[in-house]
Order: sequence, then C-alpha cells, then structure tokens
Amino acid sequence: MARRKLQSSLFFLGAGLAAGCLVLILAALYAPHFKIDSLTGIAFSTVIEELVKLLFLFYLIRPVSAEEKTSLSVIYLAIFFGIGFSLLESIFILFFSSPVGVDNNLLINQILPVLIHVATSVIIGLALSIKKKESKTLSGWLIIFFFLALAIHLGYNLLVLFKS
Repeated sequence: MARRKLQSSLFFLGAGLAAGCLVLILAALYAPHFKIDSLTGIAFSTVIEELVKLLFLFYLIRPVSAEEKTSLSVIYLAIFFGIGFSLLESIFILFFSSPVGVDNNLLINQILPVLIHVATSVIIGLALSIKKKESKTLSGWLIIFFFLALAIHLGYNLLVLFKS
C-alpha cells in the first residue's frame, strides 16, 4: 500500500511537471501576441494555466478507482501535481529574474507560486473528487471550483503585476 501511494505521488508530481511544460510551450506560442506582463497577458496566461491543470487532473483522477477516490486521497495527489506544476515556474523565475529581485522577494517569487499552484490544484481536485452519487450536477461543481481556482490565481498574479 505504501509503495503504491509513493508511485502515485511520483506519477502525479511528474504529471504536474509535464503540465507545466505544456504551459511553457503554449506561453511561447502566444507570447508574440500578448505582452506577458500586461493585464491581458496575465489574464490569458492564468486562464491557460488553470485550464491545463483542469484537463490534466480530470484525466488523471478519473481512472482512479472509486474505493481509492476519497477526498483526502485526491487532495494528496493534487498537492503533488501542484508541486510538480510549480517547479518549472519557480526555476524559470529563479534563473530569469534579476538576482536582487529574487533576494528581496523570495516569498513572492519562489514560495507563493508553489502555494498558489498547490491550492488551485487541490480546489480543482476536490471538484473532481465529488462522486456522481453525491451530486447530480458534477459539471456545475466543477465550473464553480474552476472559477474559484481561477480567481485565486488571477488575484495573486495581479498582485504581483501591480506590486512590481
């Protein structure tokens, strides 16, 4: 059982990393059309990030058996997914930010992005963990939780944009 949990954790960590790679590729494709540090660029990239998380988590959590798909197990897996997702962004910020900015804003540049990605992954994961028996409107919950995750992420990104 412990071995299976470790394998699942590492799989979700890797899947989060793959989702982060996909977001970076998509960002490179739309970067010529949007200035990334503009309001439009921030909003667009946030929507893309959350949609990629939603799609990845939907297809990763869906095959998990009903016995294993408790809210707690989904939270656990979503945490690892969020950590994997945030790794590339943190590395990107670390190497492509000025050294002074990274030193002065370690909390904002390195720690908070990880927490934001973990939190939004958990929110989306929770929506996906709602069993169909418990809710006939799974898609309704998914939409509500998606927009909650999107609002949290967008709020953070706007805070960083206007702070700098």
